[in-house]
Amino acid sequence: AYADKLRETQAAYEEADLELEEKTEAAQEAEEVSRDARKAVKKAASELARSIAEYEALLRIHYNPDPVWEEGTVLVGANGLYKWFTAIEIDGKVVDPSNYSSYAGSTYVRLHSDFLASLAAGRHTLTFVYDYGSVGTSLTILIPENKAEAAAGNKGDPGAAMPAMGMLASLAGLLSILKRRKKEEA
Repeated sequence: AYADKLRETQAAYEEADLELEEKTEAAQEAEEVSRDARKAVKKAASELARSIAEYEALLRIHYNPDPVWEEGTVLVGANGLYKWFTAIEIDGKVVDPSNYSSYAGSTYVRLHSDFLASLAAGRHTLTFVYDYGSVGTSLTILIPENKAEAAAGNKGDPGAAMPAMGMLASLAGLLSILKRRKKEEA
């Protein structure tokens, strides 16, 4: 019985040793596959980064670069793919989509006049943001002096209309004189 028990123990030991050897080989193979997979992922990430950098280098403002605004809306176009367009930024801050309309054909953005009027006069940075990069240009906001003066000076002051009324009265007088002369000549 002791010899049988010894043989059983030795057989179990050999079976366990064989199983350990198989599992060790499987673990080594898995580690090798994992190492290869990490290398492949690292290579793919590097290629993707290079492709993104190359594509981003190709991004351009192709319609209305460096726009200047005085009134109305501003339409600007970038050559990035519209399906990857994510946002517009002004001076590094994301613009709420309610302040512009965007559409495909590359990427076109029409900035609404209310929004443009809310910006300070001067130069701003306008940036098209895509999943794979961004491209920017300058946007200049002008407030013409005559508009600024009119806005500042005409605040319901009844005297503001006096020069125009004086001109109308002079014109009416001139017309009256011309009519009288025409009657006298006839």
